[in-house]
Amino acid sequence: MNGTGEEIVKIKKSRSLTPWIALVAFALTAASVYCLLVPLVFYKLGNTLYYLFIGIGSVGTLYFAGLFIYEIVQLFSPKNALIVSDEGFLDLLNGSAGAGYVPWGNVTRMEHTEGEKPLISISLLDPEAVQNAGDKKLKKQLTSGESGMPALYIKPYQIAVPLDEAYEILYEARERFYRGAAPSGQTEIFSNTGMRAIRGAAAAAEGAKAEKKDADEDGGKSIDELLKELSGEIEKRRQKLSGDDKKSSEELEDIIRYIKEKK
Repeated sequence: MNGTGEEIVKIKKSRSLTPWIALVAFALTAASVYCLLVPLVFYKLGNTLYYLFIGIGSVGTLYFAGLFIYEIVQLFSPKNALIVSDEGFLDLLNGSAGAGYVPWGNVTRMEHTEGEKPLISISLLDPEAVQNAGDKKLKKQLTSGESGMPALYIKPYQIAVPLDEAYEILYEARERFYRGAAPSGQTEIFSNTGMRAIRGAAAAAEGAKAEKKDADEDGGKSIDELLKELSGEIEKRRQKLSGDDKKSSEELEDIIRYIKEKK
């Protein structure tokens, strides 16, 4: 927990592929160094192949040696994959460098799929509100979701903990949020400003949609207009009636008048 009492859980990136990537990077570094040595033995200065080998060897040595060092560092000090808070989570997996901060108010559904392709899918209410929505790789993912909805994905080989454990962490944090356990205001890592904006916009959209539906059902007329039409219809029918039927229609009209007075 942080100083505000909010629980924060950090899920590290997986290191299962790191040793293999480091091994490949080391082999390619050695091959690049060999390319640097070849022209010194077989070719003379000024030969086209001399410059070709020197160029390939120099670029390869710098790149693959850097990759090898990076993977060795990751092996002993892995980076975060997810930082989960009671207010949302910081995604560092999806897209080029992660989706960024996602408030729970922008999450419509979470699903843990098992089988041949196990993963966690997190469906979003508004993909445009995602912090790194401008990233091309992430944007393509969000617009071509397999479920038909924009979603973020967590795959087992990406994280250092079992997938079901990661899902449990996410699920419990989201439950705390909806139970109102998340503290208001600023937290140590996250701000809930984005969450409030998204939830407010979503509520406003739902309210507008409900109002439109009600208006469509009654033709867009107000209650006063509907009562006026009903009174007119009763008056027309009463002129055609007599006796008890006429008396009943008068009673109905009195009821409508009473409703108008109470409005």
